[in-house]
Amino acid sequence: ESACHTTSAALQLHLAAAGDDGRQLTLALNRWRRGVLPGLTAAGAEDALAMASPAASSQQKPDGNDTDGRDPAATASTVPAVLVSILEDGSSTEGQRESSLEILNELLRIALGSPHDAARGHDDNGGRKAAATSTTTAAVRDVLPGLFDRVAETFSRRMARSEAVGGCGAGGRGLRSGSGSGPSEPSEHIRLGLVILATDLCGYMSRCGGPGEKRFLRPASLVCRTLATSALLDPYPDVQRESCA
Repeated sequence: ESACHTTSAALQLHLAAAGDDGRQLTLALNRWRRGVLPGLTAAGAEDALAMASPAASSQQKPDGNDTDGRDPAATASTVPAVLVSILEDGSSTEGQRESSLEILNELLRIALGSPHDAARGHDDNGGRKAAATSTTTAAVRDVLPGLFDRVAETFSRRMARSEAVGGCGAGGRGLRSGSGSGPSEPSEHIRLGLVILATDLCGYMSRCGGPGEKRFLRPASLVCRTLATSALLDPYPDVQRESCA
């Protein structure tokens, strides 16, 4: 029953994120925050992290390939991918971005425990126990590198300083990366959450053997560069402190 509830919530989230009704997206996110996460076990969170959206699988070609010939396992719209897309979406509200970030951080914590634990089985921040197994499931290990890569890109873009374009008539909405007065992400709480998410993923990847792989190096380098050039210069003191942790 719990697995069916999570699958249903994943489908609702995917459809709401693909649509243009902000109210439906908020409802889908609230369902995850209030209805799915509170009762989720470590095994359930691992399943949710690796779960491809039921809607995404229905959009593939009959032969199992997507439209550009890439591996469908690498391109399927997983729950984490949908959450990151909301963070990247300039039309999403601050509340929607904050909820997406909260859900993704909590899924990782429930499934994998603290990123700083040397082994599984430690309590996470919510007091739940991680699974008793000593290794992360293969499905989650397959998802983490792509998630880390995408989060690193999002972290870099949202933390970069931006400047308004188009003059006063732009209403402050036309932004581009540059040397302007503030970060691209206006919410200090979301910027703090992005620092936590990016650095946590560094820890998870390191624990799962990521440093030995070339695909770990580029996103890790991007996260370190963003911390040094943007996060440590952030006007919000908590972002600066977390960047030094």
